[in-house]
Amino acid sequence: MKKFLILFFAMVVTAGFAVAEEDIGLSVTLEFGIVDVNNSDAMCPYVYAGLGYDNSFFDEALDVSAGLGYEIDFVGNPYPMILYLDFMLGYNLGLGESSTLSFILADENEMVFDNGIDFSGTLIPGIRYGLGFNRGGSIYFQGNVPVAYSDIMVGLDFIAGWSSSFGLGLEASMHMLFHPYTEFTGIKFLASYSISIVSIELGLTAPMKRNNPYSVFDDINGGGISILPGISVSVLNWLDLYANCAFTRIGGDGGMGINFAIGAVFSF
Repeated sequence: MKKFLILFFAMVVTAGFAVAEEDIGLSVTLEFGIVDVNNSDAMCPYVYAGLGYDNSFFDEALDVSAGLGYEIDFVGNPYPMILYLDFMLGYNLGLGESSTLSFILADENEMVFDNGIDFSGTLIPGIRYGLGFNRGGSIYFQGNVPVAYSDIMVGLDFIAGWSSSFGLGLEASMHMLFHPYTEFTGIKFLASYSISIVSIELGLTAPMKRNNPYSVFDDINGGGISILPGISVSVLNWLDLYANCAFTRIGGDGGMGINFAIGAVFSF
């Protein structure tokens, strides 16, 4: 499985070099952060390095993206290491001048190396409808069917959102689990605003069953409010520097967490 995923990633990047007419679409991310910096017992510094590919072909009818990430958590003995492998293919069908129907297939994989190898992966087919307005931004509706093939779990997502023309975005999502049994696993509301180099994100998650051991959606577990202020500066055409500080689980299970991160993105 691991060799196949790496080979697939290499094929996607190679195809991008051959077909892309403008930018190559590659990006390299380097990040240092600390999770739960306010809790000495749970505090976890980490270093993350990622390679990403993102491009569109055939007049933006086909979207292709792939990501390879490697993280080291400086806690415990030995230090846990995590490998991320993510892929996405999307086909966009224009229904008019301002509406698009998209068919999406994503695959998210994670391998944790910590006294052995723990693998988890989720295949996510989905369909999305977007409608743009001359004044007022755009709205979108999306349905996903995540399938966690490592644990044989099947869920269902419903997502609706609005993106303004002045930097404001709103999104609501509902999540269900179909297998191994059927139940609502949670709802989530997200508001974001960005202007110039500053951005802020406000989220609210409400799990229907707290700490659900079968939930595919890790960010739903625990619930609460999250606040993510951040700043991003373009130093050069190919270099962006960023910093953010996330306040998570406010009013939820486990107590509030504070996560801090700084990083750089090199684009080619």
